[in-house]
Amino acid sequence: MRTTVGLRFLYGYMNYDKQPINIDGQLALLQNRGLMIEDVATAKLQLRNISYFRIVSYLRYIEQDRQHHLYKSGSTFEQAINLYLFDKELRQLIFKAIQDIEISLRTKMIQVFSMEHGAFWFMDSSLFKNAEFYEGCLDNIKKEVSRSNEDFIKDHSEKYTYPALPPVWKTLEVVSFGTLSKLFIMHVYGTGVLP
Repeated sequence: MRTTVGLRFLYGYMNYDKQPINIDGQLALLQNRGLMIEDVATAKLQLRNISYFRIVSYLRYIEQDRQHHLYKSGSTFEQAINLYLFDKELRQLIFKAIQDIEISLRTKMIQVFSMEHGAFWFMDSSLFKNAEFYEGCLDNIKKEVSRSNEDFIKDHSEKYTYPALPPVWKTLEVVSFGTLSKLFIMHVYGTGVLP
C-alpha cells in the first residue's frame, strides 16, 4: 500500500504551478492533444456551463497516453459531452429510484413499527440491538429534527414539550436516509421483511 510519504519519497516534492486558462486556451490544449472539436461554438458554450475539469474526466476513457493526456485518433469533444450527458441522465434515474425506495422504507417503518410499538418506538432503547450505537443514532435524530425547517416540526415544537421529539410519523420524515437506515438495521426486527 502506497502512502503519501512513500509517494513523496519516490517523486519528490512538487509545487503546483499550473495557471488558469480561458476557454479558448482550454480548447486549444485539447486540440493539441489530438482531440477533434467538430463545432467550436458549441464546445465553447458547453465549457461555459460545464467545467473543463469535469469534461476532461470523461475524456480519460479515450486517452491513448494517460501521462501526457494524448487522445486516440478520431476522438472528439462531442464524445465526452455525450458521455457526460448519459452519466447525468443515469444519475437522475438512479436518484429517482433511490428516492422512491427511501420514501417507501420511511413509510413502512412508520406504519409497521408504530402499530406494534407505538408513536415513539424510536425512543425506546429496549427495541434496539446495540444500546451504545443506538444512543449515537438518537443523538443524530435529535440534531436533525432540531435543524429541520419543516412547518409540521416547528408547529409540533411550539405546541408540545413532551416527549422531546415528535411522534415517529413526523420525526422520520426529516431524518437523513443514513440515519433512517441505521435505525432500521439496529431495530430488533430490522432484519425481517417489511410488508
